[in-house]
Amino acid sequence: MKRALWWAGVLLLALVSLTVLALNLKLYHQPGASPEAIVPYLDHQRSQLEAGAGQRMQQLFPEGYFFCYCLYGASWIDLAVAHPEVRGRALTEARWALAALESDQGRQAFAAEQSPPYGVFYVGWSNWLRGGILKLDPAGPERAQFEADCQALAEAFAATPFLEAYPGQAWPCDSTVGVASLALHDHLYEPRYQATIAAWLEAIDEHTVDGLLPHQVKPAVVPPRGTSQVMILRFLHDIDPEVGLRHYRLFRQRYVTTRLGLPGVREYPLGQRGWGDVDSGPLVFGFSFSSTGVGQGPARLYGDRPVEGCLGQLIDTFGVAWRGRFLLGAVPVADALLIWSRTAVSWTDQPPPSENWSQVVGPLWRWGFHLFWLIPLAAFWWLVWRYR
Repeated sequence: MKRALWWAGVLLLALVSLTVLALNLKLYHQPGASPEAIVPYLDHQRSQLEAGAGQRMQQLFPEGYFFCYCLYGASWIDLAVAHPEVRGRALTEARWALAALESDQGRQAFAAEQSPPYGVFYVGWSNWLRGGILKLDPAGPERAQFEADCQALAEAFAATPFLEAYPGQAWPCDSTVGVASLALHDHLYEPRYQATIAAWLEAIDEHTVDGLLPHQVKPAVVPPRGTSQVMILRFLHDIDPEVGLRHYRLFRQRYVTTRLGLPGVREYPLGQRGWGDVDSGPLVFGFSFSSTGVGQGPARLYGDRPVEGCLGQLIDTFGVAWRGRFLLGAVPVADALLIWSRTAVSWTDQPPPSENWSQVVGPLWRWGFHLFWLIPLAAFWWLVWRYR
């Protein structure tokens, strides 16, 4: 009996050791953004959505249903912009996702009595996805609604740079998406909104906090946070790459750092502390899993290969990337956010800046993680050998 228990312990420890080895090796694998690398994740997302993942995520997150579908469609568009050979399927999948957003269930979380109707979150994000479809098919049937929503957004922005997503609540991130859809319109068709975009860019300069846009402006101003900055920066790049680059430099200085040698994106800037919430998730050493994962997107757009590379490796390791899913597929909205960030590409064909980005980690940055696991595993193996 004693011998059987010993062998059971050996087998269990061997299994744990192999799992730890696989996780440690992932830190050396650079994730790709080719169709071969990304489509398995998108196929898994599609099957999850068909099985009700959007509805399940809505019970956990305020925009869970919306984001699951919107980012699924947007990831397909990203992939097709970079790899035109998947254009046909990308259009099919993105239109399927847009139909879900335009359904009653897609609008359910948003109040119709706003300007524009259903608020800037709903109109901005859905119109941006619609514009992405038109980038792949400029003469598509979505154009009439795209033109109408662009006009509604432009008229609303004439009153304020930060529109409400819900009655009495406004986040600059959502307005940035709305303005990005106007920039996309002027990239695809005859420019109509250059004055609106210029006025918006001028107005937001008056509302920055230490050079960055606030996290929230209604009902009260909340200073910049990592979760909103990684979104804002992605869309600023397509609106005005020079403005976006100025913001990205500040963001990189204040939010991208290391702990125990491992890189990540802080939820609060260096020198400040705060609590996590439904947007950021739990904070570990000040790092937000959400900010760190989505941070791959702006890093790609601004040509920041040092940050993109190490964040991608970190997310694959801690997100347990395996068989087309992250976190074993337990949080479908996380899958959607992470793949959308990994496929990031400019929809207005803005090239990355010619910036010489510095490294954020040293050559031995992985060794802290290795030792964290190696030391206790070595101790357990010694005990197993000692009491064999």
